[in-house]
Amino acid sequence: MNVSVLTRKDIRRRVVSFGSKYLIAVSLVCLALPFLNYFMGDPLDFTDYLSAVNFIFPILLPILAVNFLIDDQNTHIGDFFFKTKKGRRNYLLSLLLSAFALGIVAGMLLLIFSLVFQFGFQVTVPWEPVLLSIGAYLLCPLFYLSIALILAFFVKYEGVTLMTITILLLILLPILISIGAANIGLSFLFETPLYLLSFLGVGSVAAIDLVYTAFMILILYLIANWRIKKIDF
Repeated sequence: MNVSVLTRKDIRRRVVSFGSKYLIAVSLVCLALPFLNYFMGDPLDFTDYLSAVNFIFPILLPILAVNFLIDDQNTHIGDFFFKTKKGRRNYLLSLLLSAFALGIVAGMLLLIFSLVFQFGFQVTVPWEPVLLSIGAYLLCPLFYLSIALILAFFVKYEGVTLMTITILLLILLPILISIGAANIGLSFLFETPLYLLSFLGVGSVAAIDLVYTAFMILILYLIANWRIKKIDF
């Protein structure tokens, strides 16, 4: 079983043929906000576009990544690749690389539109927030996919249940943290990836936060990799 061949096929199937269409559509739709403000008399402002994509991408990217896993549950893919430990490891790696490729597509789209604003419309682009947002896009689908893998392999969640939990973590949990974490002495939650990679926190993420998140993803991946080799499928 060649992991490079498997990965290329999975990236084409999951990212190129499926996920990228949604990301491109969202990138174009987000242009509506700055141009709407422009037609209403305000100067064309790139931060309006950045705010829009930073609101939608942190929700869309994890949903697409977790959907990769859900689509493969109880299918011939599981029956074929999970027969051996090597097959399970290769499948897990291809899944994570597909999620990373999804983040790359999102980051490239933001970079392209940033360049269009900078050189096409002569609008000042704050490059540090753009680069930090791109870093967050790379890690966001990996982080939530890793959580979904832990839930799938340890608790046996799948399908609608797994997606529902993911959506609650993506939308409801950041809102609850924003509203009440400081009031009950849980301010440290603002420094966790569950908030920093959310639609509420990604705009203020720092480089050290991305390093911390990457370390957490590595730990979650190692746990999932250990577990997938132990489960009797």
